[in-house]
Amino acid sequence: MASAISLLHKCHVSKTPYVLVPPPGEPTSLTDPRLAAAVRFGDVQIDISAPSGFKDYDVKCLLHFYQSRDIPFTDYVKASADDAQSLNFMDRKEVLALLESDPDAPRKDAGGLSSAKRALDGGAGGSDAKRPRLVLDPKDVAFAKEVKARERIISNDYGTTSLRVATKQTFTSLIELAKKCMADKHRKGPAQSGSTRAHADSRRPNPAQASRSQSQAKSSSRSKAAPESRIPIIIVPSVPTARLTLWNVKQFLAETTYVPTQKFIDDGTPKSVSVRFERQLRAGHQGMPKFPTTYQVVDSPDNIKPEDWPRVVAAFVTGQSWQFGRWKYKDPSQLFSKIKGFCLKYGDEPAPGDVDKWPVTKLDISRGIRHNDYNAVNKFWDHVDAFILRDKRKVFFDQ
Repeated sequence: MASAISLLHKCHVSKTPYVLVPPPGEPTSLTDPRLAAAVRFGDVQIDISAPSGFKDYDVKCLLHFYQSRDIPFTDYVKASADDAQSLNFMDRKEVLALLESDPDAPRKDAGGLSSAKRALDGGAGGSDAKRPRLVLDPKDVAFAKEVKARERIISNDYGTTSLRVATKQTFTSLIELAKKCMADKHRKGPAQSGSTRAHADSRRPNPAQASRSQSQAKSSSRSKAAPESRIPIIIVPSVPTARLTLWNVKQFLAETTYVPTQKFIDDGTPKSVSVRFERQLRAGHQGMPKFPTTYQVVDSPDNIKPEDWPRVVAAFVTGQSWQFGRWKYKDPSQLFSKIKGFCLKYGDEPAPGDVDKWPVTKLDISRGIRHNDYNAVNKFWDHVDAFILRDKRKVFFDQ
């Protein structure tokens, strides 16, 4: 007997309606296939719960989709929320293409047929006996079994899983990680070791140092808390689709690791009004010891007082000029003469919006290789440091 999908195709092409058969004792007129007991295509009657001939969907699911094909797919999904089955988006496109196909059009070879087309051809009178049987090479079968036996399920930090073949391990990723650790140690180590030596020397008896201990303690306590007027401000976009937001700015600029904003949103992490972090200066930094190490990040100009705009040293942009609508400097040419502009993007994507028209520094990161993030972070701090030393001395040093 022909399959339901092939009979539905004939009805659709010939514009012949099918008839829904109600359960015994129910009204004879039905429009919802989910309430029917069977469906009649001409002289052929098929039970409503029988297989449709298209994948694993039954006749009821197929007919309900067919009657809902002209409404938006989201509305169809809502209407099918309580159903046991509903067509997914890709299967929907395949069924629609099948129903609109010309039955007299020349057919492709069997390897190019979709699952729906194969179901239609199979239900239209084809039989398995007439189809050529595929003869498998025993060597290919043995090789496929060996590959499948060596597959393992692995997961990453984002909860997704993938397959890999349990073959000989390589340590390329560990080598790259070691390079990153060595670079971090080279960047932070001298400053830390210097402070360790200073701490060790302070335990040695020194009369001159003892006489100054009280004044040094007072000076140290004052330097621990940087005055609010000497904390530089960084502005990031407020839209969650931006590469850098209040969710992930601390991980990126302070910890040199990029984490997509969407991960924080999926984890239910609330967004702060502002973020403050401490930055570790490299040994031999030309601005030491008074160079700012505490930074404040905001994503709204409403959180910046008029007298605080001189403290804004950097702004990450999305390429859209409406981002500056409520800023003190709305014109990009004036803005980027007062503030250092940056655009964080993936290396394989073009600069968004009008970024190429503005004097903005592009910071490229990789989509999947995290140990190279510190290159972009170091580039950012190099530009910010030079900008502060050149244009912001009166703000952060001459007070």
